[in-house]
Amino acid sequence: MNKNLLVNEVSKLLGISSHTIRYYDKEGLIKLKLNERSGYREFDMNDIINLLNVIILRESEISIRDIKSLTQNYSSDEYERLLKSANEKLDMELMKIKAKKQIVENTIGLLKGKSDEFKIVERDKSHYDFIKSCKYDENLSSREFYDIALEKGIKDIKYKEILYKLKDEDMEVLIVANIETDYSIDSGSYLEYTKRVLDEAEIDTAIGEYYNYAKGNEIPINNDLWMTIDPHAMLSADGGYYIRLFSKIKS
Repeated sequence: MNKNLLVNEVSKLLGISSHTIRYYDKEGLIKLKLNERSGYREFDMNDIINLLNVIILRESEISIRDIKSLTQNYSSDEYERLLKSANEKLDMELMKIKAKKQIVENTIGLLKGKSDEFKIVERDKSHYDFIKSCKYDENLSSREFYDIALEKGIKDIKYKEILYKLKDEDMEVLIVANIETDYSIDSGSYLEYTKRVLDEAEIDTAIGEYYNYAKGNEIPINNDLWMTIDPHAMLSADGGYYIRLFSKIKS
């Protein structure tokens, strides 16, 4: 480059606004030279290279503070750490995009009469009281459930508030609580699977499908697997019903 470039020239060259360039200069991410004769700030080749590095880091969602710290005390190790952190975030975004794509494919399947659906949902933290431990192929009658709940002083029970924590063939039955308890679901992103089943054997099949889907799509989920009965689904004439399986995605 035979001559320095002005801010508006670099803006057109790199496709970034002049306002953003001046903001980066103000924050100390780049250091532009002032031409005392013209009164304009200018870029030389090194300035453009530095700006390109900042653009790459910002597009990787690395914070202004981290970039500023890097420019003031450059370290190749710190630069590598920031890029690795950005790469992990991009992997997570890619995973979410894959899941959204799967939702579209599932919707197409629903139009063809299929009911299976995977999606990523955001959940708030919620608390539960313990009701009973049993095998998940055991029938827990409404009468038995209400009797246990009443013994524990739990009132105003609603069917949709029942939660099942699954592990191997064992199940813990829980009920929504309004206070801090030993059982809680943390806030965050969850992989959720809605499936229509006829009996407990098909729940087994659904669990296998859930884990296979997470593994096949490289979605890192926690060990805890939860199940609810879909409160929006009506029982069909053949006794089928919809279940929801969900587990938290590791961050």
